[in-house]
Amino acid sequence: MVSKWSSQVQKEVVAAAKKLRTLDKKSYTELVNKAVKRYSKAKGITKKELAVLSRDLKTAWNKVKRASIKKVSLKKSTKRTIKKAR
Repeated sequence: MVSKWSSQVQKEVVAAAKKLRTLDKKSYTELVNKAVKRYSKAKGITKKELAVLSRDLKTAWNKVKRASIKKVSLKKSTKRTIKKAR
């Protein structure tokens, strides 16, 4: 049961992060806090489980940052030239 709701929280954080134009550590932490707060009212989830999930998501910031940097650099480097039809 824990893995189901924890994966939902992770998906929500990732979806919200994709909507932001710039992603920094502060905004990522706020997204994690909001998602965890929403799930704190759910039945069957203890505060300890939420604290562990929150800590894990916040420590994953470096991985998220590296992934977003790679994505941005790939987008910038893929320029196409379109030839006009004669």
